Amino acid sequence: MIPVFADEEEMKVQLIKWLNIKGFLTARNIHIGGPELDVVALGNILISKKEDKRINNELVYVFETKIATTRKLLKDIIEQAILRMLVADYVYIVVPNKAGVWVNEKHKEIREPPFDAKKIASGVYSNKIGIISMEPKGPIKMVRQAQRTDLVLAKLKNDIIKKIRR
Repeated sequence: MIPVFADEEEMKVQLIKWLNIKGFLTARNIHIGGPELDVVALGNILISKKEDKRINNELVYVFETKIATTRKLLKDIIEQAILRMLVADYVYIVVPNKAGVWVNEKHKEIREPPFDAKKIASGVYSNKIGIISMEPKGPIKMVRQAQRTDLVLAKLKNDIIKKIRR
């Protein structure tokens, strides 16, 4: 049996603990106008697949979480992540390491959402999105490191920084 998250909030709480251990200020479910950002992190840390680095300037990270991982839902979260490039220096999607997906009424298929997401997120902008996989109460693994976005709107980013510091 594949371990599953009870809901996205459970996933967010585990992700926030991981980010806080790294030294980030964090917040979840932040609204900027209409869209809601699942998890936002602020810090002088460059997250890396190999080793995190302390840096001089402050960075904003946005993490969009999804526990349901059909191909359509993965496309949806990738589209959301592309929009988040307007407010954050780095954007990640966070999905379960493995998931059971119903392919019809009687058959459930075991999928690996991080690798499905990697295939889908291969466009000009989506290729910059980082991918993180998680297991309930298990390890958090970076599948693909995010690339710095060059689409950030300073006003939106500053609004997020203010909300995190509250």
